[in-house]
Amino acid sequence: MESCHPQNRLANRGKDVPHKRDAEDWSRRTEDEMVRGAYIQRATADRLTLALALKRYVEEVTPTKRPSSQEPEYRRAAILSKHLGKYSLAALSPEIVAKFRDLRLAGEDRKGRHDARQGVSDRLREEVPD
Repeated sequence: MESCHPQNRLANRGKDVPHKRDAEDWSRRTEDEMVRGAYIQRATADRLTLALALKRYVEEVTPTKRPSSQEPEYRRAAILSKHLGKYSLAALSPEIVAKFRDLRLAGEDRKGRHDARQGVSDRLREEVPD
């Protein structure tokens, strides 16, 4: 008979930790999340970068949209990929996105092309700088 223990419901989710106490703490937190139904497997998000996710989106979703919507999406994806593409989806945080927003608002990424009246969404619509 199979155990109903939450840890047995998932495949081996081992994690390298330097000390036994850290391993036990991690195990307790993970088990608690499983019991509460709040456990999220992060392995895929740890491996998938924003650049790869955007590439897949542009290849699979963008072609299904109206032609007038496609080109702006390609530009936006290129901008986001250039600045945030190296981050894994799990590593992206509000702080990282805020730094990107501030960089865009300051115009520092566009070699002097800057209009203080433009909003972030308008700036994302701009063409990708060469």
